Amino acid sequence: MAQYTLTLWLEIPILLILYSLFFILYSLFFKPVAIKKSNNSTIGTYKLGQRVRHAKFGDGVVLQVDGDGAQERVQINFAQAGMKWLMLSYAKLERL
Repeated sequence: MAQYTLTLWLEIPILLILYSLFFILYSLFFKPVAIKKSNNSTIGTYKLGQRVRHAKFGDGVVLQVDGDGAQERVQINFAQAGMKWLMLSYAKLERL
């Protein structure tokens, strides 16, 4: 029986064993942090899914909002221009 166990360990690559042990130990000491999610889809000054208009890119839909204050930016999917990240401090957006 001992010889069978030894040959089994020799067949498993050592990096796979180390990789598995690392994640087992990591999960024991570090617990995942729950991310608070808002119950509505409003982030910052724009609502997700809100339609907006830009002078150069045309009409679009807000997909994501990132940052706050002067660093706040939005990802918008424009009908003709495609997806763009725009800084709200620079972009002149009109809500539709």
